[in-house]
Amino acid sequence: MKKYIVFSILLLSSAFINAQVVYVSTDSLRVAGSNPDLAGGLPVSVPSDSVGTRLVFWIHGIAGNLNSWGRVQFVTQDQSNRNIPGYPERNVIGYNADYSSYEDVNPIFDVAGRLNEDMEIWRVALPRTDTLPVSSNFAVVHSQGGIVARAIRWKNNDDPFLYPTQFSHIASFGSPHTGAFIINSSSDTGAMLPWLNEGCTVLSSAEIKTFVNTKWYGSFIPTSVVSSLSLAACDGLSKTVIPLIVSSIRKTSSLDYAQGAPKLLDTLAPFALQDTLNTKAVNFYGVEEEPVFWRVVNTMTFTEDSNLGAPIIRNNPFGLNNDQELPDLVNNKIYDYQGKERQNAMLARVSKPRYPGIYPFGLFNIIQSLLSSEYTKTAKIYREAYRWLGHANMNWKRFIGARRDTAWIDGYYCHCATFTPNGLQIHDTVVQNPSDCGLLYPGANCQVGPRLRHQIIEEPNDGVVPVSSQTGMPGARVSELMIMENTNHMQERNSEQTKEKLNSLFDGAHGKEFQLDKK
Repeated sequence: MKKYIVFSILLLSSAFINAQVVYVSTDSLRVAGSNPDLAGGLPVSVPSDSVGTRLVFWIHGIAGNLNSWGRVQFVTQDQSNRNIPGYPERNVIGYNADYSSYEDVNPIFDVAGRLNEDMEIWRVALPRTDTLPVSSNFAVVHSQGGIVARAIRWKNNDDPFLYPTQFSHIASFGSPHTGAFIINSSSDTGAMLPWLNEGCTVLSSAEIKTFVNTKWYGSFIPTSVVSSLSLAACDGLSKTVIPLIVSSIRKTSSLDYAQGAPKLLDTLAPFALQDTLNTKAVNFYGVEEEPVFWRVVNTMTFTEDSNLGAPIIRNNPFGLNNDQELPDLVNNKIYDYQGKERQNAMLARVSKPRYPGIYPFGLFNIIQSLLSSEYTKTAKIYREAYRWLGHANMNWKRFIGARRDTAWIDGYYCHCATFTPNGLQIHDTVVQNPSDCGLLYPGANCQVGPRLRHQIIEEPNDGVVPVSSQTGMPGARVSELMIMENTNHMQERNSEQTKEKLNSLFDGAHGKEFQLDKK
């Protein structure tokens, strides 16, 4: 457990990585082939108020794979092996997309083009799917999958012969439609890398110091050695592990939807506004409770979601709901470090030489000075550790663009000096324009400066993407019915909230375009 605290900061960057870890033992082809309602070429008899069979394309996020939506896709159309309470089977044929093999080195439009080809091969290969109208098909997407789906729609419009349409409508979960600021923050010049290195250093020092203090030889190891060990370990990680983790976020495909990326702003945004005039898009969005950072890291690393076995997901694909364990652990660590800091600060005070002026070079005074210095350094180690932990959530929100500073000029300070019969007089006045100073005090010697106002703005978020980005697809429909409360980025595709939103989507609550008949 203690080792986890030291290195959990290195795992946080896998917010887009470990979201896709559920093991699935089947795929869409086998599901379609084993379902007698979907096999063969005979038409299916449906009620007049039904929509008939539809194709749904499930598209994962960055660094995902077949495991990402796999279990959810499977139980949506076939629960013969395990019933999911409150989640009825639907008359649907699902395609569980996987573009993990070519997202690393391909821009987003190339990823979209290749995935569209995969979809076309699958669609025309299965009986009856090639005859279903593509205007009735839709995509359910998570995270980066929303940008991929929008790029696919652009390719369909740009070259319909080479990239024939596969689906018309998009339902996104936590997609960074107006950009993912975490991509910007994780660049070589961004603030995330220095912060990770700092966290590694201070937490490693605290944990190493705690460990050596439990040994009989602990008192003989100076804090300078502990700090050197910590720096050496983190220096190695900063040259190996951290770059690998950051590269998992900053894939070639993801750079195209960094905040301010030209392809996102100049190509996808105007096209989406045009496209949604004839099609429909809905944006579901997660709003996690505080502390968002520790909750999203908890879901990435502290649950079965980080294990390919993932029994909780195999048994219940909507069971990823508990994210309290790590926040509790971090709080306990903060209290622990604070207690150790106070203890060592007190020992540093009582260990100071009492009569340094009388016996400045006495052996006892020298020993006391050395002890006091060691206690002071140890207190500093624990103080830096709990401060980093305490500020981590706030800093993380800055890295994802959910906490930002604003400053503006609210008038000007007018500092003027005038000479009167009674002597020098100083006038301090706030005016709206710098020129107003001269009007108020003609002939005065004035110094003018702006009056700055400062405000910190925090935005609700899912621990990775702010709400404004999750709901920012041009032309998409957003309502309070689409909020996923107390849900972080990882949970958006495998929690009870996911089940609730998918049920409402498939029941037609957000438009008949997404309606699926119950079996």
